[in-house]
Amino acid sequence: MLTKRVWVGAAGAVALAALALVVGTAESATVHVEIKNFAFAPQNITVEVGDTVVWTNNDTTAHDVTFQAGFDSGGPGSLAAGGDFSHTFDAAGSFPYRCTLHSSDFTAGMIGAVSVRAPVPASDHYVEMKNAVFTDAEIHIEPGESVTWINNETFAHDILFEDGFGSGGPASMAAGATYTHTFAENGTFQYRCQVHSVNFDSGMVGVVIVGDGEQPETPPPPAPSPGFEASIVALGLVGALLLAGLGRRRR
Repeated sequence: MLTKRVWVGAAGAVALAALALVVGTAESATVHVEIKNFAFAPQNITVEVGDTVVWTNNDTTAHDVTFQAGFDSGGPGSLAAGGDFSHTFDAAGSFPYRCTLHSSDFTAGMIGAVSVRAPVPASDHYVEMKNAVFTDAEIHIEPGESVTWINNETFAHDILFEDGFGSGGPASMAAGATYTHTFAENGTFQYRCQVHSVNFDSGMVGVVIVGDGEQPETPPPPAPSPGFEASIVALGLVGALLLAGLGRRRR
């Protein structure tokens, strides 16, 4: 059980303000990547779903842009000097790529990556998933308020609450994905990432405290009113008394 209470401070307020600026922005953008000196610049970029990335070969030799996901600029060496290639990303996720002429795999050599984020929905509170932790790991909200979790990693996470609800199965939130839940009642709601924790007490875990954190008490069930069975018992007792009285008279 997490017991340390962390309130959102100045840094958290700045982060939330920055998030508020991107909430609801639906206009797509075009981002440019230069191919120069046998490298992609910038090597790693972050875009939104619906954005387009354009790679321009400003080297004097041919290159290509080949994604691990299976799409490419047209095969090895398909971008001659001065050529370009563009791709529009329609789903959140992390997309590594490379020049097949100047790398042996997606981990070394002339490589790059595009992180695609889903649009951030409007919400009362935000929690970032970064470096395999939740920031802030403990938040305090009021009943009726919503919380949105944003996966700002380059790999997948998920959210599973101890009460059984969440984002889905393990690794159900791809890089850039979001999950929102509105908390209707008071209570303390522990959760974890199933991929990066073994229980709700250690690893990548968090807690949402709603109101005073106390679950409303369930009133005890009302006492049962006398029913058919009770009536039968009562009639049996009356009958026994009558028989006893008749027995005395016969004597």
